[in-house]
Amino acid sequence: KLCLIVNNRLIQVADGIGKTLTSYTIPDGVEEIGEYTFQGYENLTLLTIPEGVKRIGMYAFSGCSGLTEMAFPSTITNVGNFVLRDCTGISEVYCYATTPPDTWGTVFNWAPFDVGTILRVPNASVNAYMSSSRWGHNYTIVGFDKDIYSSFDFSQDGVVTTLQTASKGNG
Repeated sequence: KLCLIVNNRLIQVADGIGKTLTSYTIPDGVEEIGEYTFQGYENLTLLTIPEGVKRIGMYAFSGCSGLTEMAFPSTITNVGNFVLRDCTGISEVYCYATTPPDTWGTVFNWAPFDVGTILRVPNASVNAYMSSSRWGHNYTIVGFDKDIYSSFDFSQDGVVTTLQTASKGNG
């Protein structure tokens, strides 16, 4: 698997065969995932976004219909327009950021988010997300204790395969 990173920005991922990747971990040190980076990777079922990623460009994961869950790290500050467009398999999104990330459009347009998708955010941030014009409409927002769970990895069927725990206060 080959990736192109320029100035801490992931621009392109290639696996030599086309868009056949089934899992991918964004490399440490990446601060931004560029526009369209994973667009149309229908076979992608597991994607790990590490702490340190601050921005995700528009359409970055659009058409990744194999994903069932998505987790944005606590460091995320900006999520682009249509990032999860046509991600028809997603039923839950975890966002570890205590402040709702800025968006310059609709993050989930044409994904199943308009009907019953759950957006999980830190307990202390539920009101901030609910009052946000971009995050607070059409989604079921549920709080979680981010002091207990620091990250999840999901398998294709939505079962947690890796669960990293954090001690109280480490978030």
